[in-house]
Amino acid sequence: MPTPVNLSVVCCPSTGAVHTNAEAVAEHAERAGAGVRLRKAHEPGCRRNAS
Repeated sequence: MPTPVNLSVVCCPSTGAVHTNAEAVAEHAERAGAGVRLRKAHEPGCRRNAS
């Protein structure tokens, strides 16, 4: 029996390319059967989106 895989992807949403890559990683991991959490982290070094 395969071992279940869980994945957490945390990124700063204001860095567009990095956030897009994080979303792609999460999507592909879900397709492969992993339990995935995609979280947006607002850290002091990140620019915050107005939206």
